[in-house]
Amino acid sequence: MKRPAISNAVSALERVASTLATRRKELGLTEDQIATAAGLSRTRIIKIERQLAENVRLSTLARLATALNLDVLDFFVQARLGPHHLMDQPPADRVVSNVLRLRSESDYSQTDLSLAAGHFRTYVNRLEGARIDPTLSALADIAEALGVAVAALLEPRGPSRSAVAKRIASTAETRIKPAASATVSAIAMSLRRRREALGWSQEVTAETCGLSRSSYVHLEQAVESNPRLFTLRCLADGLETDILDLVEPLPTGFRPRSDQDPALRLTANLFRLRKAAGLSQVELSTQSDHFKRYITDIERLRANPPIGSLMRIAACLDVSVVNLLAPISASQYRALADAQRSGERLALDRFF
Repeated sequence: MKRPAISNAVSALERVASTLATRRKELGLTEDQIATAAGLSRTRIIKIERQLAENVRLSTLARLATALNLDVLDFFVQARLGPHHLMDQPPADRVVSNVLRLRSESDYSQTDLSLAAGHFRTYVNRLEGARIDPTLSALADIAEALGVAVAALLEPRGPSRSAVAKRIASTAETRIKPAASATVSAIAMSLRRRREALGWSQEVTAETCGLSRSSYVHLEQAVESNPRLFTLRCLADGLETDILDLVEPLPTGFRPRSDQDPALRLTANLFRLRKAAGLSQVELSTQSDHFKRYITDIERLRANPPIGSLMRIAACLDVSVVNLLAPISASQYRALADAQRSGERLALDRFF
């Protein structure tokens, strides 16, 4: 799969930076004033304006546009910077409407668009379902795949969000995964239970786990719907428990803490279970709704999968997430850890 040229996203970020600087000076506002008006930090404003920000989300662009008395489209259509016309339709609604329309006109399925844009099909599905706050680079990739400019995704047209939501809900491509939701609820319950057992506040727990308080609270309240493996590892380490206690807690007590890196355990267990099921990487990726390279990346320690992905992979292997994250033998772990430290490519077939 070939990803669109990175210059497409870079060009979009440059336009945002240029418009932000020009309009801010036009209005005679300081970076602090813009930051306050947009509800962002001064550091964030400086990074965006000086092209130091690696990416910007659509919601951030909308905030900046409001603070600058612009429409979000003004960031990408410089000719509009004469009179500043504000449009009623929210940018997120426009993106949904335009992606749906342009994809239909191109006769693309969600899978076709995801392959052309270099994103997972589930990303396109969530974008069209108004269930994600896309980054500017993702919009640039999708625009490139559809053969249009980023501005074309932000033109006000098409149905309202409610109409789009009804259309999306009626399609077979929108799938609810109750198992993943149950796992997220289990993680939330485990975090609260362990934190209370330690007698810690949410602030102390967040700091110990290396997370912001808001991020931790979102996890404990099950607002964060798809935490990644590295985040779960940080939580387990900070709460002095094993990662298995987060995804599938015991009725009483806690499992003994393991010093094994969950990523290495996942790599070894995924390879072993996939081989036992007689599945190739391509077959497992197809069945679990991932690209082949994603399964490869997990088995080579180059991915940080979210819990939703692990749920789908586990279901295809007819096991639970616990089986994917279970400790492996000390000898196998030591050999894999040594290979990782030396930068040697993991040859898993040597161990299974």
